[in-house]
Amino acid sequence: MKHLARIEATWIKLDYALEREFSDVTPGARSRILDQQIVNDQAYFILCWGQLEAEITSHCRDVVRKRRSHDDWQIRRAWDLYNPEEPRFSGLSFENRARLVLDGQAGRGGAYALAIKHYGLRNQIAHGNLQATRIDVSAFVSDCCTIQSALHRAS
Repeated sequence: MKHLARIEATWIKLDYALEREFSDVTPGARSRILDQQIVNDQAYFILCWGQLEAEITSHCRDVVRKRRSHDDWQIRRAWDLYNPEEPRFSGLSFENRARLVLDGQAGRGGAYALAIKHYGLRNQIAHGNLQATRIDVSAFVSDCCTIQSALHRAS
């Protein structure tokens, strides 16, 4: 997630500019600015999501490589199903990549549940269903850091 802080900083700068513009216009023009903020939030959410997804995929590839090279076939056998060198990563869905590296049994407050919740929003936006409300991109970035921390604890 090497670009996450830079992406968030740019979102904050643009959001503040839109907030200043919002306070300086007539009430009738405010809906146009609010619409711009909503679209801006979603665009930056998708940029941040890309950082998180790349982190999860990279971590998953590393875990699979490590497990596939284990000397004990009892440990290695299931991991041999996945080829981390394939561009499509053996056809693994995002949910399955996340499940391989995050505890799916941790409940609603776990990192896996958090990642899947955001994945649902990502799918809606990326497939053309723009949201009608704002997204707190900084809160999402914080969640990304929580998920990243769980990834590294699970290694």
